[in-house]
Amino acid sequence: MLDQFLVNKNMAKQNSLIKAEPKSAQILPLPGMTSTGRYPEPVPFGGMGKKVNEAGFSDHFPIGMTVLIN
Repeated sequence: MLDQFLVNKNMAKQNSLIKAEPKSAQILPLPGMTSTGRYPEPVPFGGMGKKVNEAGFSDHFPIGMTVLIN
């Protein structure tokens, strides 16, 4: 599931010089970030009272989106 992108109101305007391209949004699960199994999920870094896994990552996958400059 894609989390969210935040853009400022100027980027959302039809006549903006810099625009976010919504259809380009994607999840970028990099190699080694996911556990194996029926449902791949991020390998957590831990912390916040849990044991730290230095080989872990965030509890969210990175996301990417194209930004167009006119």
